Amino acid sequence: MEALVEDQVMETVHPWPWLFLEVVREIREELLWEEDDLEQVVKNAHKWDIPELDKYGVISARGFLEFTDWLVRSWVPTESTKGRDIYYILRVFYFALSQEPPSSSSLTGWSNLPKRSEAAWTSLPQSINEAAITTFRNSPLFRVFDSEGDAKNWTTFNKFFYRRLDNPRKIACPDDYHIVAFPADSIFAGAYPISEDSEVVLQKKEWRVVKDEVILKNVPWKTKEPFRHPYP
Repeated sequence: MEALVEDQVMETVHPWPWLFLEVVREIREELLWEEDDLEQVVKNAHKWDIPELDKYGVISARGFLEFTDWLVRSWVPTESTKGRDIYYILRVFYFALSQEPPSSSSLTGWSNLPKRSEAAWTSLPQSINEAAITTFRNSPLFRVFDSEGDAKNWTTFNKFFYRRLDNPRKIACPDDYHIVAFPADSIFAGAYPISEDSEVVLQKKEWRVVKDEVILKNVPWKTKEPFRHPYP
């Protein structure tokens, strides 16, 4: 009966109810099967004293499930003037899953499901409204004023997020190879040397904590220039 009611509710809200139900149910079934592991994951995440975990109710396995459910089928993204809210909301999910004991469980095996479903949700009209767009207009880093001519097309969050510029931006010093241009507005997140063995060693800095080194092997560049990482 509960599943039937949920199906009926989803049909009135979402054009593709089967997609959301399938993904959310799979997440619930997987996590409830390993609820002890998930409970430990959340406890370990809280050892880092990250306020966003409490802010979004990720205080237990059940809280994590509810946060995931909200993320994939009812989240209407908004932004603060600092322009980091969306980044931190998504990091809450992946930071929690990066904790032990996922190395010995299947939790990491389905971690792409929320991302896939969240992308589907943000392709729906319910994912955006004028109040949400106003929060991005008030966040200088998003430079919404550069795209106001495209506003009539912002019928979903994804369409707003890949909004078209009113006028192409010129590349500064196009003849200077030291200038790095990116195809989207991005925040510069670091430059890292490429070794003679074509490896890039990154120091992952998340939540004010330096974590394990990550090595990108066999990068397709043979150059003395560093690897540059932007965050769109």
